[in-house]
Amino acid sequence: MPRLMRNTDATYFAAYFNDILVGHSALVRENGKWILEGLRVRPEFREKGIGKKLTEIRVNCAISQKAKSVWYLARDKNLVSICCHMKLGFQKHCGDKPDCKITDVVWYKLDLTPEFIESFSKKNLQKV
Repeated sequence: MPRLMRNTDATYFAAYFNDILVGHSALVRENGKWILEGLRVRPEFREKGIGKKLTEIRVNCAISQKAKSVWYLARDKNLVSICCHMKLGFQKHCGDKPDCKITDVVWYKLDLTPEFIESFSKKNLQKV
């Protein structure tokens, strides 16, 4: 069950199985930008939906804080993370460059539009 700890500029989330920490992550507000950081899941607990749930919880927390968008940084080679985030609606953001190089560390952005929030809320309510 995920647990929540607060700091003035970050919210930390942890997932436990019994008393074992199996995953953790953070939502950080930096220079007015909401950033998903530090998603880690123990190898033996991967592919069980823990990372996805921690990401959904962080997005929900950003929505509750009235964020307009959420960002995260990934290497283009981290396909598992990129696919998970793109399924939620994140899109690659190359800044003012027309193209991102494949070896770059790239920002991904999710716009928290009213339509997204309504759809996201409905999906999460159905899971409860």
